[in-house]
Amino acid sequence: MEQITASNNPFLQGISLQDPSVSWEEVNVWHDRRIEQLFKEQLSLFEDDHGPLPSPCSFYVMGSAGRGEQAAFSDQDHGILYEGKNDSDAFLKLGERVAEALYHAGYPYCEGKVMSSNPLWCRNLSSMEAQLSTWLDQPDWEAVRYLMIFMDARTLSGSAHAEKMKQIITDSVRFRPELMDRIIANTSFRRKRRNMFGQVITDIKGNINYKESILFPFVHAARIGAVFEKVNEQHTPARLRALPPALNGEAAARVFEEALSFRQQHVAQEDSYETIHLLNMKSLKNEEKEKVKQFMKEGKRLYRNVTAYYRKRDNG
Repeated sequence: MEQITASNNPFLQGISLQDPSVSWEEVNVWHDRRIEQLFKEQLSLFEDDHGPLPSPCSFYVMGSAGRGEQAAFSDQDHGILYEGKNDSDAFLKLGERVAEALYHAGYPYCEGKVMSSNPLWCRNLSSMEAQLSTWLDQPDWEAVRYLMIFMDARTLSGSAHAEKMKQIITDSVRFRPELMDRIIANTSFRRKRRNMFGQVITDIKGNINYKESILFPFVHAARIGAVFEKVNEQHTPARLRALPPALNGEAAARVFEEALSFRQQHVAQEDSYETIHLLNMKSLKNEEKEKVKQFMKEGKRLYRNVTAYYRKRDNG
């Protein structure tokens, strides 16, 4: 993949997403506006070239974009849902143009192809409903992974089709306890992050992947809660605050928001998507290293408590 840097990245011109004083909320508001703008531009150009689309459509984002947790550099995670009765090549061609436009604007292609240029994520409503039902009926590891990806879907343009369809997942899971263990297994974090002395495990350069090591335990715990509590909110802090009182989601949300602010202050200066999630532990002050350890501890505790709570509740 071509390295996208600040010097050759058009979408960073004139703004300071890499400024540590810029809040993570501001970064994500900007991403939303830019991605929506690019989609609408491509939609307009497509209809200029080919005429009106066969039916109305909506454009949605997933992953960190869906949750509103993007860093200064981010890859693509998006889809298109449309209202026609039959699949149409027109929407797929539009999706291909959108993905290409985003790439040239500085958003690398998703390695997992979670993009509207992929027929899996560019569907009419009845086709997506059928696909969700298939994933629920045959919940192997990949199917559960796709279900959890779709749980983060958030509409940027058009009707909120994706948000309504997520109810298919939450309605089904509540009456199918066997899905719970599969969802938990799919989101479990198995990589060891600290050694027996409590020291953070890094690569040979002293880096950790901040997104995987710090943010993901909160994200996964919040998503599990959203599934079982039928929370139609995509943002992790809001999902955490909707957890049952016994899980103290308010405190967890505050820690997570602090972790996002810490990332913006210490990682935002990286100049490419390939390095934006790397935090160099050697460069931190002692109190900052302790803060990172606290984030890890709180994320691990939250994930453990959330999974134990739902296992006990549904099996009790």
